[in-house]
Amino acid sequence: MLTGLAVWGVWVLFFHEKESAALGLCLRLFGQASIVSGTRWTVVDPIVIALPISSLVTVIGSLVTKPDVKAKAKVQPREERELVAK
Repeated sequence: MLTGLAVWGVWVLFFHEKESAALGLCLRLFGQASIVSGTRWTVVDPIVIALPISSLVTVIGSLVTKPDVKAKAKVQPREERELVAK
């Protein structure tokens, strides 16, 4: 979620011309309303960029982290508990 927020914020501040011109930060730093002025990228909505990137980071993060085995071991089906008890 933080990745999506960060990408959205960067896109609004520097790429999406309507908002970046209104906010003026890109104009102060780079001297133009948008970093990509004059291209089609100025009209792309920030959510179109932020959603796939945040989804990709979520999938990569879940693949890299290991599941908590101890928490999984505490929950056993009824049949397994009966076998262990015998």
